[in-house]
Formats: sequence, C-alpha cells, structure tokens
Amino acid sequence: IESGVRWIAFDGYSWMAQKESSLGEERGVLQLDDGCASPDVSDVTWKQRDGNGGWPVVPGLRCTAMTEAEAVLQRRIAKLPAWAREHINTLSSNAAAAERERQRARQETRRATEAVEAAVADKVAVAAAVAAK
Repeated sequence: IESGVRWIAFDGYSWMAQKESSLGEERGVLQLDDGCASPDVSDVTWKQRDGNGGWPVVPGLRCTAMTEAEAVLQRRIAKLPAWAREHINTLSSNAAAAERERQRARQETRRATEAVEAAVADKVAVAAAVAAK
C-alpha cells in the first residue's frame, strides 16, 4: 500500500509500515503480526518500534482502507481546529448509527414479511385441503 515515501508492506507473514528505502528489508516503524489479506481487516494489535529493540503494542491503532479522495479529505480534516474535528466525528458517528438502524429496520421488515407470507401460505394450504374434502 503506497503513501508516497511511506509504505505498508507484506512479507508473507506480517505487515510492516516502513520508508520506501527500507522496502524488502526487516526495518520499519510499525508491525502487524497477522497474515491477513489486508491490514485493514485485521483484529490484531499493531506494534511500534521503540528504538531500544522493543516492539510494544499500540492499543487502538488501526489501518483503514480508503480511496485517494477519502485520504485527501482526512488530511484536510486533520488540519482543522479540535472543536471542528470533534463536530465532524460526532456527525459521522450519528450518520453511522442511523445507517445501522436503517439496516436493522430493513432486516426486521424482511423477517416480518417472510413470516406473513409463510402464514398466508399455510392458510391457503389449509383452505385448499378443506375445499378438497
């Protein structure tokens, strides 16, 4: 995954964030010990090189897949004052919650429709059996 001079590279076992000059070498600043298809789908915690030979975990650090347009937007948002970023995050969270609720309501409607259709089919079958006698 490319980001100009910084890369997220896969070595067949783990992912590593590194400078372009370190590609192909076991040198980097972040490491994800997961052989997943893409680091954005991993549930494993990233580790950060501490400069003393250690790799402590970094709780909450995630890799997020996005388009170039989304990346540009995120860079612009990062430059905004804290109060504006908070407001944007709140709006995004509210929109995500609303979308989850819409999906839940659609699933519930589908299940209810299937139950009604099954009940109607049962009644039609009973009526047909009674009429056949």
